[in-house]
Amino acid sequence: MQNEFVAHMTHELRSPLASIQAGLELLLRAFKNKLDEQQMALFTACLANTARLSTLVTNILDFSKLESGQMSVYPKACDPNKLCSQAVDGLKPWATKKQINLVFTPDPNLPEVLADEGKTVQVLVNLISNSLKFTPKQGTVAVGAAMLTGDVSFVTFAVRDNGCGIAPENRERVFEKFQQVASPHNVGGTGLGLPIAKSMVELHGGRMWLESEVGRGTAFYFTMPLKREELAPAAAAPAPAERPWWKRLFGLD
Repeated sequence: MQNEFVAHMTHELRSPLASIQAGLELLLRAFKNKLDEQQMALFTACLANTARLSTLVTNILDFSKLESGQMSVYPKACDPNKLCSQAVDGLKPWATKKQINLVFTPDPNLPEVLADEGKTVQVLVNLISNSLKFTPKQGTVAVGAAMLTGDVSFVTFAVRDNGCGIAPENRERVFEKFQQVASPHNVGGTGLGLPIAKSMVELHGGRMWLESEVGRGTAFYFTMPLKREELAPAAAAPAPAERPWWKRLFGLD
């Protein structure tokens, strides 16, 4: 009954929130050139807090579904580059506002994956948002997808930043519910985003993990299965690049 109540209430909250957000955006578009600095700041704050509340409601709803076993995914053939592009395009304005370089370089040779498009984009948005929160001004967040040698049944997606990094003792905690790791950056949140993203990936039959170095940044990875007709024997796997794309991007050996 508790799970049903939470799911019902969060679902009911989404519609009025969407209406409020849409109304604010329309008003801002109509009167943008007539607002003074204080009025513009007020509109911006209202929009930011509406978006924050909308994300919170969505996370609670998704968490409730996952806890009760009611979360479903509906995989279909998807272009990995398109999934990355959708997530990056949606977060470009935020990255620009924070003065962070958000980079995505498509790989034209990637095969299609079998994934729920909406939920996979949601996973990417979650990871990119997380990186943007912990990356300083003039930093870089790089997004990409690649075929890893020896794992020819999956495409691996990656979101890498050069932010503050995560200490070794906290790397497993970030995937636990309601856990927030202390960092030099004071960021809010419920501590549900990464556990939800990891669970969504696992519902597809994939996995999620991270690599990090304190002071140098963090990379989150997750896999999505290929379409059945795209599966190939291990011998047909493409030769590995001289250096992974994220190492080339950041000039690492």
